[in-house]
Amino acid sequence: YTVATLGTEVYDQGGNFANPTFTAPVTGRYRFCGGVGVNQLGAGHTQGTLAVATSNRSRTLLQEKMSATATAGTDLAVCGCVQADMDASDTATLTITVFSSTLTVDMLSDVDKTFFSASLMH
Repeated sequence: YTVATLGTEVYDQGGNFANPTFTAPVTGRYRFCGGVGVNQLGAGHTQGTLAVATSNRSRTLLQEKMSATATAGTDLAVCGCVQADMDASDTATLTITVFSSTLTVDMLSDVDKTFFSASLMH
C-alpha cells in the first residue's frame, strides 16, 4: 500500500494533522472520510483498496474492481467513510493499494479528488 500524501490543507481546527498523519487529541470514536484520485491505470490493474490505517487496525473504506470501470491510461477517483475507535495519541493515515500489475499509478493532488478528514463523534 501507499500512504496518500495530500495537497493543500484547508483547515485543521485542533492542529492534529501533519501531512499525511492525523493524531487523535482525545480518546473516542472518530469518523474518517477520504478519497484518492489515481491516473495512469493499466489494463492489468484489476482492483484497488482505499483504507484508513490506524494505530489499532486498518479499515477498508472502499474496495473497487477496476477492470469494469477503467481502461488503460484512464483516471479513477475512489472515496468513502468509516468510523474508528481511537485512544488519545493514536494515529491515522489514508492508504491506497492497486493490485495486479507491475505498472505504477500516480496519485492526483487535486483537492477535489484526493482528500482526508477526521472528526470526533459525540
